[in-house]
Amino acid sequence: MTNKSSKNKIVGICLILSLFIGIIAYYISSSIIEKNIIDNIVKNSKVDVERLQIVREYYTKYIVKDLKKDPEHWRFSYDHKDKVSTLPFPTTVIHDLTKMYSSRSESKIELYSEYPFLNRKDRVLTAFQKEAIAKIKESKDGIFYKKDIIDGKKVLRVVVADYMILPACVNCHNSHKLKNWPDNKWKLGDKRGVLEIITPID
Repeated sequence: MTNKSSKNKIVGICLILSLFIGIIAYYISSSIIEKNIIDNIVKNSKVDVERLQIVREYYTKYIVKDLKKDPEHWRFSYDHKDKVSTLPFPTTVIHDLTKMYSSRSESKIELYSEYPFLNRKDRVLTAFQKEAIAKIKESKDGIFYKKDIIDGKKVLRVVVADYMILPACVNCHNSHKLKNWPDNKWKLGDKRGVLEIITPID
């Protein structure tokens, strides 16, 4: 009887240990899977931001530059839609592209800064956006990300610094009539604002 009782205790202990190990393994594997998902989202978000920045760089270097030689026939404005001979500023191109991207994808892209031009001076930054800008200022690699829940869905918010990489961009931001900061505030390499990509973790 004693042997049977001992065997039952051993079996019980083994079952409890197996259950305990199974639970630990589940949480470890879930944690590893989520980390891989987050790493992939961050990597893809950086690529998406780089693509947008390349489009803006091309537009600035090869379209804006050429058309500015003919100011009599071409002008640039934030209010460019349905206007004859009127093209968007490079920053407006990015704003327009992020809206198009967000309308066709599960991911959403936003461009924002603590120094908006006067045409966007009424925009109010959210608590997260203020936090993201502060973190990006401190960041050496120009990236910050955080898990969040938006509309009941678990998402990853990846924020990437938007640097001033072209002299033309610096000159425009330092001299534009809609600027809302002192002259010569910006220089090459400054973090002008951020691009945020919000992606469902599912």
